[in-house]
Amino acid sequence: MMKIKAFLLLTIIVSAAFCLSSKPGARIRLRTDALNSAARSLIDELNAMGNNIQVPDQSTKWHMFHLEISSIVVKNLNIDRNQLSILTGRVSFHYKIKLGKHGPHKSGSCDASVDGSSAKIKFGISEQNSHPLLNLIDKSANINDLNYHCRGGWVSKLLNLFKHALKGFLKKEIKNFAEKDIGTLIPKMANKLLAIPIEHELRGKLDGTYVNYGLSSSPKLNNQMLNIPLIMQFWYKGHKNDNPATVYPSSQPFPTAVPPQMFCVDIDSNLAARSAIYAFNVSDKSTFTIGDSNFKRLSKDKQQFFDCSCVGNRCLIIDIPDLTKQCTKDKKFGIYGKVKVGGDIYVNNSGIILFADATFDFKLGNGIGQETGPSLLTVKADLDVLLEKTVHIQNWNLIGKFDVLFTSLSANSTFGPIAPHIINDIWNFVIKDIVELLANDALASGIPLPPLNFITFNNVHLHFDNPIIQTCSDVVFDFKKLLS
Repeated sequence: MMKIKAFLLLTIIVSAAFCLSSKPGARIRLRTDALNSAARSLIDELNAMGNNIQVPDQSTKWHMFHLEISSIVVKNLNIDRNQLSILTGRVSFHYKIKLGKHGPHKSGSCDASVDGSSAKIKFGISEQNSHPLLNLIDKSANINDLNYHCRGGWVSKLLNLFKHALKGFLKKEIKNFAEKDIGTLIPKMANKLLAIPIEHELRGKLDGTYVNYGLSSSPKLNNQMLNIPLIMQFWYKGHKNDNPATVYPSSQPFPTAVPPQMFCVDIDSNLAARSAIYAFNVSDKSTFTIGDSNFKRLSKDKQQFFDCSCVGNRCLIIDIPDLTKQCTKDKKFGIYGKVKVGGDIYVNNSGIILFADATFDFKLGNGIGQETGPSLLTVKADLDVLLEKTVHIQNWNLIGKFDVLFTSLSANSTFGPIAPHIINDIWNFVIKDIVELLANDALASGIPLPPLNFITFNNVHLHFDNPIIQTCSDVVFDFKKLLS
């Protein structure tokens, strides 16, 4: 039986409502040692609240003896980080015993230890608008024994006369404080978790595209791990409710074995990528213009390639001489492009391979991508594009890199078809560089991730196994960061 069950009893009640596919795009697996790490961090926050508790003064009597206790302080009221349910602490107080109400008295100080005691929290993880929500179901603190030692010689024996009343009072105060701590901390954590955004808009060139990391269905806890299914789907503004037929999950189920590390997230590349592809294709990002601002980012030997005044061995007007008939010295070519990414994807040890059709229309003008004349050259390309597996997280953004792997080309000008070897040579010399620049510009700002600053991920491993993309790591929880 895992240790965590001695401290946390999880009741999972989740019912998500959203307009994307009802199937999860990803699933998190948390091993029991990860849950124990979370429990220890929660205990640390509870323990931080249990130092130097001031208790009101008390008085009682037994026959002719009167007892007054004051300066009562509970110190280091702690739940053991390793045993998880064992509660310990110390109490100090000042006493005064009087014979009769106004008779002679004896005073001194006492120290007590809280032993053989326990604490228990029962809470549920429920869903609220796809957010994880902690619900405190039950809390208890059982103070089973309180052993004290008083300085004052024979007086300590006399205090035994009040042992039952003294223990009962102190145990009640400690129990109340422990349960108050728990009742304060869990709702505070719940509010902090609710404040973490689960929907994020991509920035930069892909603005208007959103991704949802919310819960898709009930998390499930067993003796080995906690499974948390996530929506993990993309959409473009105005198209969240489209529910297109081209977006569907893989037939292969998510892994069910205990993960190799404390934390694993398994992404269904089929559902996640298809939703991203659909979002891109219905957006205005699938059309683009290419002009001087792009050409200037190329190496110097390629920057003038599209100018009518280009000189040298590598110029568009040299490779396709017929273009010189309409290309005057003050003109430049701008390019209008349109791309459609296909629904099929493939995952291998290199990364994710996407398939796309692109059309490039070359028009004369000032070269800033705002040309309005007819297309003098049209290039059509069937592209295989690799999203490299060297993706990494930077400032809670997923950063990646595109490479063009394979291209099937055809081209026509106003003067007739262009020989395949000519357009292939132009593509390999300059157009491929431009396409990769544009594709990587789109990913430059990255895909935003939920800012889980209270979790440290160590020893991260990324594994691509069609259709599952798996990221595993060891984790350390620090709820102090969440609560700060």
